[in-house]
Formats: sequence, structure tokens, C-alpha cells
Amino acid sequence: HILAKCNSIETSLYNGSDNISAELPKPVTSFGDLRTNYGFDHNVLENTASMQYNLPSAVQSSSIPILHKQFHLVACAPTGTGKTAAFLLPIINQLASENISGIQTDYKPSDKISPMALILAPTQELLRQIWADALRLSTGIAKPGQIVVLSRKHYANRGKLRNKGATSKNAYIKERCLPKLTKIIVATPQRASFLFSLPPKDTPFDLKSLSWLVIDECDKMLESDFYTQLINKDIKNEMKSGHHIKSFHDQLKPLIGSISSLLIKKHGLRRLTVALFSATIPTEVLDWAKYELVDKPLKITHDSDRSTTSNITDFMLVHLQVGLKDASASTVRQELKYCATEQGKLLELRCMLARGMQYPCLIFLDSRKRAMEVFKEILLSNADILANFISSEKTESQREAIVRSFREGKINILICTNLLARGIDFKVCR
Repeated sequence: HILAKCNSIETSLYNGSDNISAELPKPVTSFGDLRTNYGFDHNVLENTASMQYNLPSAVQSSSIPILHKQFHLVACAPTGTGKTAAFLLPIINQLASENISGIQTDYKPSDKISPMALILAPTQELLRQIWADALRLSTGIAKPGQIVVLSRKHYANRGKLRNKGATSKNAYIKERCLPKLTKIIVATPQRASFLFSLPPKDTPFDLKSLSWLVIDECDKMLESDFYTQLINKDIKNEMKSGHHIKSFHDQLKPLIGSISSLLIKKHGLRRLTVALFSATIPTEVLDWAKYELVDKPLKITHDSDRSTTSNITDFMLVHLQVGLKDASASTVRQELKYCATEQGKLLELRCMLARGMQYPCLIFLDSRKRAMEVFKEILLSNADILANFISSEKTESQREAIVRSFREGKINILICTNLLARGIDFKVCR
């Protein structure tokens, strides 16, 4: 284990053995260092400047070189420190290199999509935000259709029983597909796991060129006991209807199984690099990463034939901790109000509205039912307040419209369930 500390940044290296050491790449102090020290494409740096990224944040300065050198990474950094750009920049830089060397343009209908990167996030709202950031950072680099969001509408017929009188081939022809030149896919774990783990004849993807797997908000995505409140329906009603609610951890299992062979380097192929990012990293997530990314591939390599070209130094996992572990965000002023009962909370909210609340305002609740109650309470208190609520019951287009209206200042108060509790960046909120 190697330990280095620099300005509240702690980096530890795990490789399954105390006898093997490796030197970690040095952090960068400016985005220009990425070109000078690591050969980053000039368009990548121009795009960071256009997005007003003046200096790399702590998580960016350390994680970008680490990922560029193909170390697996578990990165923990406070909210609002630029984790999205930290994992997007190395991926987009590789896309720039591949586009310069030439991309295939004469695709056949039978050709499978060969993605370079898969980025997983828990909600459609966060997917859209990551996708938008990726487009901005890849201006002048990505071709139209190379960076996409995988939605439920894509390949909707895959894995379903054939309709009467229709062959699966005809069903596939009519389905909505991603562009053949797709290189970066942003998806939820459930949709990606389902499509990536289909039998070879049914899956629309060829994973041989997959170089990156990013799991954003990994603490919730890999907690085995976390039930997906993101579908945000009453769990009791789901149980009564016979619908089994899977945790994100369970949703990820088929995907991890389908890509496990990519964690081992083979002749002529780049090994898959896995990056996990979140504001909190529980011990169980770090243990999962050590087993799946280091211990398990090492054992397979020791037991395998000569087709692998991996050695022990290829299995390196870096744990990056920015700031104090489990500390609250220093940029957020927090205040706890004791209200005794649920009715007491509504009374306090009514008082806050009467005193005059600073807008825009986000209100989070743990269920759709409570969100509706608070929404009605606000409207009854003052019908002139521009309020709305968002939950998974609304359609994707309705949710997009609500989020857009809040960003544009057309909504004063947005009431949310866990759907927006992770990773969403509202610059209008202070």
C-alpha cells in the first residue's frame, strides 16, 4: 500500500500484494499540464477554458492523470468539486485520439455498436446532465451521434417474446436504435445491464472495444441493501402487485458479469478501466472494488492460459479521498430544525413561506405521497407561489420540462423525491 497526502488529498494504492509497488502519476496544477505532461488533445483544453474551468479542482488534478494511465479508481470528493469533468476529460481525450486516427463510416445494418465508454448514473435527470457536459467538453471532437443517452425506448423489443405473426428480425428492424458510430453511452444500470448481458445474437453491442466503465454516485449504486426509491413508488404497493424492486447492486450484477473478461489484458486489446465516483464511499463499496477489479482478475490470470498478457502491475486500484471522510460540504450552510411531528414540519414550512423565502428553493422528501402533501400545502398557503413537484410517476418529457423551467427561473419552489437527490447541478440555487 502506498499513501501520499497533499492539501487534504489522500491517495492509497491497492494491488492485492504488499510486495508490488508502483508510482502514481503526479497531480496537475493546471489544465495546460495535461497537454504538456500527458499529451492531451488541444481541443480538450480549449473546451475546458470555454466552460470557464480555470484551474483543476483537487479531484480533477489527481484523478485525470490516474485515469489517463489506466489505473482503476475509486474517487471520493465533496459535492460540487467537478467530479463529472474528472472522469469525462480522459474519456473525451481518447475519443479525440481515435477520431484523429480515423473512424469507420461505412456501417452495415447488421453491424453491432462498438462503444468505447459506458457511464452509469442512477436517474434519467443525471444522465441528461452528464450527457450535456460531455457534449460541451467534446465540441470540435465528437461526431454527431458519438455521445448518446441510452433510454428505455432504445431496443425496446430486445428480449421480449415474439409477437404473433412477427419474427424477431422484423421486430428489430422497427425498433429505435442508437447510431452505429456511438462511442460514449450514458445509461442507467438497469437498462445497460439488460442490453449488455443479452445473448450475442440479441445484444446490439460488441464489447471488445469497451475501454471505460464509469459508475457515478457509486455509493448508492453498489449498496446491496439499497432499494431503488428512484422509481419512487410506495414499496408496499409494489409488493402487493407482485413487482420485485431490485437494488442498483442487483441491477449491476449482469453487467459486471458480462464485462469481467475485459478486466484482463489480452493480445492487441486495451484493458477496461473502471472508475467509481461519489461524495461518500462506504467500506462495502471499496471492498467490492478491490475484489471485482483486483483480486478476482488476478486469480483468473493466474489460472488462465497464455492468451492473456496481463501481469500483476496491470491490476492497480487507486482510492482517492479529497477532504475529510464523511465530512459535510464546507460550501453549504446547514441548519437543523426540530419539528416533533410531520404536521410540525408542515407548520414550520408555512411559517418560512410567511416570513418570505429566498428563491429558488428545493424541497426534498422521501416519498411521492409526502411530496404531494407539501405541494398542496404550499399552494394553499399562497396561490401566487410558482411551485411544482417532480417524481418518477411523471413522464420523461414532463420531468425534463419541469427541470428546465426551474433552471430558467419559471418555478420558485421545486419539490422532489429521491429522483433528484443525486448529482443534479442547479447553479441557480444558493
